[in-house]
Formats: sequence, structure tokens, C-alpha cells
Amino acid sequence: MLFEGAANELAKSIEKFTVKGKVVPARLKTLLNRVNEEMAALRPHVAGKIRTGMKNSVNYGIKAGMRGVEKVLPARLKLGVGSSFIGKDGAIRMYDAKIEAYADSVWAKISGDAMDALMRFKPAGITLSDRVWDISWQAEKAIRNRIQMGVLEGESAARLSRDIRGYLIRPETLRGRIKKMYTPGKGVYKSAYKNAMRVTRTEYARAYTEGTYRYGAQKDWIKGYYWRVASGMPCPICADLDGAFFPKEEPPPIPAHPHCFCYAEIVMDETRIKEQKIEKFEPIIKGIIEERLLKMNKERWKREYKSGTPHWATDKEPSPLAKRLLDILPNKTGNKILEIGVGNGRDSIFLAEEGNKVIGIDIAEGAIKLAKESAVKGKVGNVTFEIGNVEKLKYSDEKFDAVYSISVLHSTILKDSLKEVARVLKPEGKVLLYLYEWVKDKSKKYIFYPDKTIRDLAGKNELKVESLDTEIRKEAGGVEHKILVYEMQKNPKKEGN
Repeated sequence: MLFEGAANELAKSIEKFTVKGKVVPARLKTLLNRVNEEMAALRPHVAGKIRTGMKNSVNYGIKAGMRGVEKVLPARLKLGVGSSFIGKDGAIRMYDAKIEAYADSVWAKISGDAMDALMRFKPAGITLSDRVWDISWQAEKAIRNRIQMGVLEGESAARLSRDIRGYLIRPETLRGRIKKMYTPGKGVYKSAYKNAMRVTRTEYARAYTEGTYRYGAQKDWIKGYYWRVASGMPCPICADLDGAFFPKEEPPPIPAHPHCFCYAEIVMDETRIKEQKIEKFEPIIKGIIEERLLKMNKERWKREYKSGTPHWATDKEPSPLAKRLLDILPNKTGNKILEIGVGNGRDSIFLAEEGNKVIGIDIAEGAIKLAKESAVKGKVGNVTFEIGNVEKLKYSDEKFDAVYSISVLHSTILKDSLKEVARVLKPEGKVLLYLYEWVKDKSKKYIFYPDKTIRDLAGKNELKVESLDTEIRKEAGGVEHKILVYEMQKNPKKEGN
């Protein structure tokens, strides 16, 4: 236990500076510094423990929502959120590991959003960290005063250690004037541990309820909540509200006060349930993909190279698209070309060997390592490989004659990446992009950027679409991709610019 550990460490410090049963006055300053250090170390540990418990409570709240409707909901309706489900063993699975990672799941997003909301909550402008700090500071002040008084008055080290333990854990051991000296405030325990537990229980209740509300927000057939007073711990403050109905859009503020163990009971909309069609899990991302998922994609790319050479980086021959790029350029040599997402560097190396100066970037360090090794092996000197992010390129304006990319930009925030592509491209420079409009298999379909969105974003950045080729490609395992290949040209400079 954290507070027990802090008490033990302070007792050891007192014992270290004790001679004939009493603390040496000359070591008082050092001992007070040890109190500061120990309490400073205690605070983040306490806050971290509370946050971890809150995250678990959010998940328990979502699970409670599922359990609450499990026995009464028609089988055709889906209990879970996203790919979550109740297994044959009766346990709730937060995501289906066969089709996605937890980081990709709807559950992870709901839980993360709930924690963000909880951590932003500031009753009376006070954050969770502020409350933990206040608890420990009250105890720290009392401990410092007690040590200073005890050392100067020549009290025994054993008594000092006992009283410190009382301030942190066991206030019932405090006696006489020492007990009267510690007045942390109305409604606050004399034990730092009990004060921390008061905050913890309140935050866990808040997190549990937040999870229940987040679950309810996912389901059209949930119309609201009944306020229920906890039977095991009757709540006199909330007793009059027991059984009151609150619509889903305006849920009850549970917990209503510290130590409030009241809870929200889901109320289903029978009419909506009858009208509801069969629910299937098919996560679809329409239009511009959420930034959270795009960040996840970048981390996945990095992991792919750490576990070995991914399949797309095994082919050493230049792609047909790299050859096509040379065909659309006014000159086949002497161009400054930027490749975004180099894989093993094969296309950048080919373009360099054809007499062009090439810079190839990738978000994954493993890809850059592979590309550099290939360039050294092939003794190609006019190509540079470096870590880079297309959403924030480090290159100067109008630096490149052409920008080239295969299977990358659909996994970026396209409004940012196309803006950067256009910025670093010279007037009348060429762009050749290969990207996915959608990817699907038997269980899910991701829609990335439809043609209209891409054309709109290109137009806003003075990029003219000169041609578009499309193809639906099937791979092993039933995975399908709709591929879009764009040729674009940056508009010429206007006169006077």
C-alpha cells in the first residue's frame, strides 16, 4: 500500500537519525527534507493508481450496460459496441482480436473519450491532481510540524514514528494535543489514506457511470436512465431522487456528491427496439478519416518493420508506376523528385539511376534503413533517404519537379498532406499518386477518401487532376481494394506573382 510504504520510509529515516532513542536535533533539517521528498514521490503514485482504477471503472460501466440489457434484448440486436461481444464462456470481450487490434476498436475509442472527459472534469476548478496534492499536503504539513516539535522537545523517536503513521494511515493512534493539532478541515478525515480513498471511491463511481452513459450513447434503443439509490449504502442526500427518470441527452449527475454510490439504470425504448433492424459490425470510416486512426496507422507501419521485412518491401524491381512517372515528366532526367513512403527504396533508386536527384521519405525508421542499404549495395549516389512526415514536410517551397507516392496518402490526413505536396512542388510540377478509396474483407469495410473529396482537396491546393485510373484488386484471403491512380499538375504561376 502506498501510504503504508511512505510511513515505513519515514520511520526508517527517523531511526537512522536516532541516538539513544531520540532524534539528533542537528539532523532536523535533513529529516524535514526527507519528508518533502517522500511526499513528493507519493503524489504521482497515488494519482496514477486512481487513474488506472478509473479506466477500469469506465470499462466496468460499459460492461454493466451490456449486462443490463443482455437478458431482455432480442437476439437480432447487438449488445456490444463495435466488435465487442459476449463469448461462449459468458465473458465480455472488448474487441474481436480476429479482425482488429484493441487500439483500432470502438471500445478503445469510447473508453479513451470517457477518460478524457473525466480528466477534464474540474469541480470548483480543482483537478484530480489538485485534490491528491491537497490531501498529501495537509498530511505533509502535519508531519513536518510534528517532527519539528518532537525533536526540539526531545520526544522519543518511537513516538514520532507512531504519530506519523497516524497522520498517514491510523488516526485512531493519535493522542491528546497531537490529535487536536491535526485539523485538515470539515468533512475531511484525519488520515491521508482515508482522504485519498474518499477521492478514489468518488472518482471510481464517476468513471463507472461515465462508462454506462457512453454505452447508452451508442444505442438508439436506449432512451434514458432511472436514478437508483445504492441499497447497500443508503444515501440520504439522494433518497428523494430514487426512481426519477432522466432522458439520455440529460443524464443524472452521478455521483452527485462525495461518497455517492447511487447509479444509473438503463431504460430501453420498446418502440425503437421493435423498429430496429439487425445490427452488424461493419466499421466504416467515411470522408476524412479520424486523426486518431491515422496516428495508429503510422505506429502500425513502424511495428511492421520491427518484426521483419513487410511483404510490400520484398520486391526489388521498380514498379510500373515509377516508369510511368518518367513518361509524364517533360524531361526524363535532371528532375528533383520527392517520393513519399519509400518501402525498400526500389522506386527512388530507379528514378535516381535514370539521372534524377531523388529524396525518399518514410515515417518508419525500418524502411529508411532498408532503402539506404539498397542504395549502398547498388552504388547509387544521387538519392537521399530520411525520416519524414508528408503532413509536415521540412522542405522549402517549390523545391521539387515531381512528387510520387504509392499506397500512403490514403492513410494520412489528406487535407494536410496534399497541402504540403502542393507547397513543395514547383509551378507546373507533376504529381503521381496511388491510393485506396476503400478496403474490405468479409467482416469490415474502410472507406478512406472518395474521388470527390480528393478532387476538392486538390483543387483547393492548385493541383489539377489530369487523369484518373481505377481498379478493384482482390488479394488472398478475400481482401479487396479499390485503387485510385491520379496524375496531377500544379497550376502555373499567375502573372505578377
